[in-house]
Amino acid sequence: MTDASPTEPTTATTDTTPAAATETAFSLGSAHVLLTGATGFVGQAVLERLLSSHPDTRISLLIRPKSSTSGESRLTTLLKKPVFRSWREAVGEAEVERVIRERITVVQGDLANPGELPGDLDVVIHGASTVSFDPPIDEAFQTNVDGATGIYGALLASGSDPHVVHVSTAYVGGMRKGVRLEAPLEHEIDWRAENPAAKSARRRVEMASRPPEGAEVAARGVAREAR
Repeated sequence: MTDASPTEPTTATTDTTPAAATETAFSLGSAHVLLTGATGFVGQAVLERLLSSHPDTRISLLIRPKSSTSGESRLTTLLKKPVFRSWREAVGEAEVERVIRERITVVQGDLANPGELPGDLDVVIHGASTVSFDPPIDEAFQTNVDGATGIYGALLASGSDPHVVHVSTAYVGGMRKGVRLEAPLEHEIDWRAENPAAKSARRRVEMASRPPEGAEVAARGVAREAR
């Protein structure tokens, strides 16, 4: 691209030698990036790459406070992890403090209730979810379904019109064998109908199990739903 705006992703040749003539380096320029899931395994790697390879970006992080620990405190602890060591050593502690102060903004909230998002976002990388294989079904839906609708609803309300990258896992494809090409997932599940049913499952099982004969009835119901 020869005439890209400051916030438009660009590519630039990294070397003029014949061997490297076709190699390019992708740049986000001065884009404003919103990242969710930054405290997770994949999110940490994405954040490190934004900090080290895209130094002109501004970064907003959706971080949920924990007990008495604020989102800002969690960020400070996060940046001390080994994944950020090379970056910290390369730029020095003074630059790390400047980056925390000037480049990174913590948006305190959770996925279902992210609060008000910035209105000038250029890129959104949504990588937050529960990756446990066997969470209680109501908790899984609250994070993975309500989380997605919550963050995208807040994004619409913000007025931003960014590029959106939705990170998921191969397991959302269900029980399939062989090579599956990466593409939009086609399914016939009505998540709007499944969502309230999943959230009420715990209450229904608890209510059904209270009478003496209820435990057996509840167990049969759960087994039937699993099939």
